[in-house]
Amino acid sequence: MTNKQLNIYLVCILLVATLATPVHAAFYTDVSVEYQNVKIEDQKLNPLTARIKLGVPYSRELGVEASYAGSIREDEVNGLKLESEETMGLYARYNSPDAYGGMTIYLLAGYAWTTIKTSGLYAIPAQDFESFSWGAGIEERAKGARSMRYTFQFTRYYDNDGLTIDGFSLGLRYDF
Repeated sequence: MTNKQLNIYLVCILLVATLATPVHAAFYTDVSVEYQNVKIEDQKLNPLTARIKLGVPYSRELGVEASYAGSIREDEVNGLKLESEETMGLYARYNSPDAYGGMTIYLLAGYAWTTIKTSGLYAIPAQDFESFSWGAGIEERAKGARSMRYTFQFTRYYDNDGLTIDGFSLGLRYDF
């Protein structure tokens, strides 16, 4: 079993255990499009991914969420094509109180795994990057649909060895 497979199994087991916990019966899902900013020393590439999140709130302020993103579009600079093949993350989430007329601000802290694939000139084999990850976001309740929210999120997936992977996403959340 490879490290990557072990990481996928670990995220799935933790997510199933979280969903099976009777602390809070509700959960939510979020579907979004993410614009990634991959900075390699002085080069910037911007692949697109589609992301799905599944989360469980334990209280109004605290929760846990897991996310998975897959590639939609690669980016090319100077003959190098870069694709963010997949990104997985497991996060603790802290929400602000819903005191802003339907708007919630939240912070994320956790761990993320990203697989980067390159092709063309100067290509290297697919590589996995994993590290502490953090983020912040804003959610706004949809008018007329209390279970839906519009989301915007920034996530720092990786920042080490001259490589930075950030994500900016817009999406739609549904509370079950």
